[in-house]
Amino acid sequence: AIQDVGGGLEDNSAASRDYLWSINPLDGTANFAAGDAGFCVSVGVLRNAIPVAGCVIEFIGGAPGEQGGWSTRTYTATRNGGAFLDGQRLRVSRTRQLIDAIVATGTVW
Repeated sequence: AIQDVGGGLEDNSAASRDYLWSINPLDGTANFAAGDAGFCVSVGVLRNAIPVAGCVIEFIGGAPGEQGGWSTRTYTATRNGGAFLDGQRLRVSRTRQLIDAIVATGTVW
C-alpha cells in the first residue's frame, strides 16, 4: 500500500508485486474533522504498474447523527471500461481550448 502522506511504499518489496493497492480511507481530513462535506474514501489498484481500477466515495452532505446521515456520490472506473458516477457513464468535455474551460480548485487553508 502507498502511504496517505508522503507517497512512499510501506514495504519496498511491494513494488515488485503484481498488484499494488492505493487506499486513502479519509481524503479531506480537515473537512471531516470540521463536520463539513468534501471528503472521500479512495481506492485504486495497479497491475504490473498499470492502473486498472479505482473507486471514490465522496461524502457530499448531511452529517453523522442527522436524519438520513451523509449523502454520497460513488465514482468508479476500470481500464478500457470507462468511468461512472453512481452507475451513469461519465463523458469527457467537448471543450477544445483551455481558455474556454472552467478550471478550479477549492483548497483553502
